[in-house]
Amino acid sequence: MKLYANISDFSQDTFNNILKFCFPHCNKLSIYFPNEANEKVHVFKTEFLNATELYTIDDELAVLEPKEGFAMVITSLSSTVQDLLTHLPYGEALSFGVIHDEELIFFISEEGELAIDLSTQVVEGTNLFDTFTKIDE
Repeated sequence: MKLYANISDFSQDTFNNILKFCFPHCNKLSIYFPNEANEKVHVFKTEFLNATELYTIDDELAVLEPKEGFAMVITSLSSTVQDLLTHLPYGEALSFGVIHDEELIFFISEEGELAIDLSTQVVEGTNLFDTFTKIDE
């Protein structure tokens, strides 16, 4: 089931709860850092890069396409990375995806568009996705 929403529809706590719900279904993170960013994003990028175990970026791991003006980082979705994501500058123009192997499970664009792709069985029994637009497949 594909689910769509906008980050502006959620509080920071709800957004974090959605992330935490998706984390157990993922093992990697792909994040785009803008080459030119405000101080808040720059500080987050520095913290993030200092705390993560980075993969070599190659075609096999590059699930998301490179974008001009951004640096793409792929790393394991460790507990450190999970914690960092729940402290990212909320509402800033950061784009990232959490991935299971090569399957994109959660994606947020720099425009704040959220897309989640989880099976119906996984999302049943939670009200976290009630306001999302749902597309059954």
